[in-house]
Amino acid sequence: MSNNHLVIAAAFALLLAVPTGALALADADTTNGVELTPSSDYATVEDHELALDFDRLNADATTSTDEVFEITVTDKSVDKVWIDHDLDGVTFYANGDRSAEIGPNNPLHLSPGETATIGVSINTREAPTGTETFTVVVETSDDDESAEPTDPAPLEVTNATVDRTAIEAGERVTASATVTNPHNETAAGTVDFAVGGAVVADRYVELAPGEERTVTFEWLFERSGEYAVSVGGESAGTVSVSDRAGFSVGERELASPLTAAVAPPAGVGLVLLIGAAKDRRRS
Repeated sequence: MSNNHLVIAAAFALLLAVPTGALALADADTTNGVELTPSSDYATVEDHELALDFDRLNADATTSTDEVFEITVTDKSVDKVWIDHDLDGVTFYANGDRSAEIGPNNPLHLSPGETATIGVSINTREAPTGTETFTVVVETSDDDESAEPTDPAPLEVTNATVDRTAIEAGERVTASATVTNPHNETAAGTVDFAVGGAVVADRYVELAPGEERTVTFEWLFERSGEYAVSVGGESAGTVSVSDRAGFSVGERELASPLTAAVAPPAGVGLVLLIGAAKDRRRS
């Protein structure tokens, strides 16, 4: 998801005690998912321009009008709308709440088809004379093919068990668990199988609403020790693996090298003896 700012340039002209105060939004009665329409006699639209005309503002006074024009969102991509300006004495607010100025820290959040009524408050003791500028900012969120897909609803894993908790090295253990979709929509996810804290296998599972399924994993334990087993993060128990019966640790470690080393020393000794005999004949 990315955010784009559509900036609508506008001008604010304030002439005290004459009927020509105006607010202009160039070509902005309908702009990229936002529609601006008059809601009072102060606002008019001519040639795609929204103008606000306040007749004879009194000096040293504050004039507030709650219903001047409306902002309607017409596209679902619109995320926020606010009015940005640095005009002293001028406040834009929404829906009659004069204490909440519309700005980047207090934007409008409107759904498609939703409308906010904009009011304007002008304090002529502080407002500048002449023509000033401000901006209407529309922030949109692009939902395109490059946007990250929404993660599916998570699955629930329960009843994780192993079929045996005490075995000998070289034997296999089967672990199982129940995977359930408790949601009202299709859910999917990867169920991990971990032995001794390390994930050694996984399985992708997709279930319809309310569906449940038993998943199983099998693992060959080659060495003795204590191994914690889990399925989908749920503990299935601890498997104790002992050495195979009839073999001690010393026998298992020494049997192979001892067998391989019985003949070579005799052969090496024979070669050395023959070599020594030949040496003696030369001497």
